[in-house]
Parts: sequence; structure tokens; C-alpha cells
Amino acid sequence: MPDPALTAPVFAAFSAGAAQLERITRLVERWVRFGAECGAAVSAGAAAPAWVAVPGECDGFDSLMWQQFLDEMQKAGNQAALGIGEWAEGVSAVAPHCHAVLAAMDAACAFAAQRNAEIRFRWLILCIRAALPASEAPAHAFLGEYGRMKFVRRLRRTIFYLPLHFTRVMLTI
Repeated sequence: MPDPALTAPVFAAFSAGAAQLERITRLVERWVRFGAECGAAVSAGAAAPAWVAVPGECDGFDSLMWQQFLDEMQKAGNQAALGIGEWAEGVSAVAPHCHAVLAAMDAACAFAAQRNAEIRFRWLILCIRAALPASEAPAHAFLGEYGRMKFVRRLRRTIFYLPLHFTRVMLTI
């Protein structure tokens, strides 16, 4: 039988990781619900609701937790709830409420002001997929600042598949 003194730190770390993942999952679910509520309101001709932050909800999030959160938000089902669809033959698939949801997310989490390259990269990917005009200048700056192929290749690939009106501006990077 393993020595409890040796296995206790492993189990403690696993429990902490599971708790962090649960916090991230709850936050993702809240943003997905918010995106759906915004979409329903805009479809009904009403104004999009305001995001209501829960005090302490994001306290203690480290960079890995924010990266995981943004990775989860980039999954197809979650993107659809935010109003980001697939591009087909240059036709925009972005729902009218999408930019309002991303603006609320940035206001709540300050992703655009991040200095962490991994977090900024993931945020830019999400914004570029949404054809958010405000993502053009930060994408230019990011690609000029970070030359790692890990970032450049994926950003350029994402830009390449955008509709023509947005791509012309972005490909001048």
C-alpha cells in the first residue's frame, strides 16, 4: 500500500485542479447563457441585457485558468451561443448580438489589456472569428510583437478564412 505521506500531496493537487476546472466550467456556462439571452433579446427587437458580474467569481484565476476559459469559449457550441457561426463563401455568420457579448466579456475580464501572450492570443482568435473590427489593431500589434510560429501561423490561418471585406484589412499585417 502506498505511503499516505507521499500520496497526500498528489490527491490535494488533484482536488485543487478539479475545483478550478469546476469554476471555469461554471463561468463558461454563465457566458454561454448570457450569449443566448442577448441573442433572444436582439431577435425580439429589445436591447441586449447587461452582464451581471458575480463578486469573487474570477478572483484567484491564474493565467492557466484564463487560457482554459478562452479555450472552452472557442469550442463550436459555445461560439454558436456567443453568435459566432461558420463562414461560408464570404458570407458573414456573425449574429447581431455577438459584438455586444464580446465587449461585455472584455469589460468584465480585461482580455484586450492582457500582457500575457497566451491569453491575448486566445482572445484575439475569438475576436477575429467574430470579425470584431476592434480586433484589427491589436492583431497587427500582436503579430509585430510575437514572432513565434505557434501564434503567427494560427492567427494568419484564422484571418485567411474570414470573409473578403475583413480579410483585406487583416492580411496587410
